[in-house]
Amino acid sequence: MRNLVRSELLRLRSRQAIVAIVLCAAGLLLALMVGQVLAHTDDYASAREAFVAQRTLTYEDDLQSYRATLDSVGVAQMPVGSREVSLAEYLDGQEFTGGVADIPTRRFVTATLTSEMAKIASVVAAIAAFTVGATSAGAEWAAATLPALLTWEPRRLRFVVAKMLAIAALAVALAVVLHGIVLGLSWVGGAWRGTLEGLTTSWWVDAVQTAARGTLIAALASAAGFHLSLLTRSTGFAVGVGFLYPAVVESVLQGLRPEAEQWTIRGTAGAFLDGGTALLIPQMDQPLLVVTIAALPALLTVLAYAVPLAMVSALVFTRRDIT
Repeated sequence: MRNLVRSELLRLRSRQAIVAIVLCAAGLLLALMVGQVLAHTDDYASAREAFVAQRTLTYEDDLQSYRATLDSVGVAQMPVGSREVSLAEYLDGQEFTGGVADIPTRRFVTATLTSEMAKIASVVAAIAAFTVGATSAGAEWAAATLPALLTWEPRRLRFVVAKMLAIAALAVALAVVLHGIVLGLSWVGGAWRGTLEGLTTSWWVDAVQTAARGTLIAALASAAGFHLSLLTRSTGFAVGVGFLYPAVVESVLQGLRPEAEQWTIRGTAGAFLDGGTALLIPQMDQPLLVVTIAALPALLTVLAYAVPLAMVSALVFTRRDIT
C-alpha cells in the first residue's frame, strides 16, 4: 500500500492542472495576506491622540445626558454597570453605560487578524482540495488510463483507497502550507505595522486547533471531490455539483426551512471550523431560535455526507465495466 500511495503522489505531482490549482490557492492567499499587511499601519499614537481630542469635546454633553437620564428614570431603571465616569476615565475609553470604547486604529493586530485569515485559508484549502480530488479521478476517466492502472493493481478497492490517501495527503500538505502563510505573514504584519500583543499560550492553542480543523476539512473535501468524480466519471459534473449544491440547493432549502441550516454541509462545516457556533434561526412570528452546534456533532454531520458518498462510489467502481 505504501508504494502504491507513493506512486499516486508522484503522478499527482506530475500533473500540470493539479500543480496549477495548488499554486493558484497559495498565490491567492499570499496576495490576500500581503494586501492585509500593506492595508494596515502602526498609527496607534495618532489614533489615540484623535480619540482623546474627540472625547474631550463630547465629555460634557455625554455627562449631562447621563445625569438627565438618571434624574428621569432613577437608578433602578439604569442599565447594569452604568455610572458617572470622570474625564480621565472617559478619555481612557470608559463609557457611562459601563462599556469600554475601542480606539479606532488601522494597526495590524496579529491576535485578531490571524484568526480571521485562518478561516479564509481553510476555505481556500477546502475549495482547492475538492477541485484537486475531482480532477484526479475525472482525468483518469477522460484519458482512459484506468485499465492500464488496474493491470498493475487489479484489486480495485485497494486502488481506490490508495488514490484517496494520496489526494488527502496532498490536501493536508496544502492546508498546512496555507496556514503557515497566514501565521508567518501575520507575525510579520504585527511586528512591522501593528502589534503582537495578545499572543498568549491559549491563543496559540486556539490557532493550532483552528488550523487542524481546517486541515481536516480540506482532507474531507479532497475525498469528496475524488469520489464524486469517480462516481460520475466527469470532472466538470463533480465540480459543478460540489459548488452548486451548497451555494444554490442549500440556500433554497434554508429559505424554505431556516432550521435546516444546522444539517447542511455549509452550516455544519462552518460550525466545525469555528470550533462550535450558535446559529440564529428566524421563525415566523416568533423570537429567533438559537441552535448551538458543538464541533464534534458538526464533524459527525459532515461525515454523514462524506462517508456514504465514498461507500457508494467505491462499490460502484468495483463492479463497473471500465473498458
